[in-house]
Amino acid sequence: MTTPQDASDAERDFAIEVLRKLLLRIDAQRGVDVQVSHAWVDDATIHMVYTAPPSDITWGLVRDTRVSLIDGAPWADVDEAELYYYLLDFEENWPGNFSRQAGEPDDIRWVGDLRADLPTNRSGIPAQSMVVPSEPSSSWTGDRVVRASEPGATRIRVSHRVGSPRDAVRLRRSRRMS
Repeated sequence: MTTPQDASDAERDFAIEVLRKLLLRIDAQRGVDVQVSHAWVDDATIHMVYTAPPSDITWGLVRDTRVSLIDGAPWADVDEAELYYYLLDFEENWPGNFSRQAGEPDDIRWVGDLRADLPTNRSGIPAQSMVVPSEPSSSWTGDRVVRASEPGATRIRVSHRVGSPRDAVRLRRSRRMS
């Protein structure tokens, strides 16, 4: 079994692109049905923390992008990985119908490729991993910053311009954080 420290630069770049496209698809197709509060890439693993109204549960998704959900082999391409994560985790298993029971803590309920080191609540996630949507203007549907908090992680910026989505969807990677 591989660990996050085993990821190559190409695997990290693949994970960043999968997360970028997944965030854009969620914005475009789920809208207010999924409210992402935190998202980050830890080497080749994507993480998202979100709510799915009307549910009051905080959900977490963690996926190692090196392994396909289909056959356990590597993904054919970024688009296939992003599409299957979206269909499985945000369409087929949409968690909006579930609610916490009285007195139940608001711990993150992680799904996907679970690991022991996942934070149990939002306060355990560094603020720099927060997804911050800007105020939309007439030409922008969303502008969010996603930054991994771990050493060696990568900060990415996801933007989507109305009118020319293909050309305006940009990924800006900054230098590796240490």
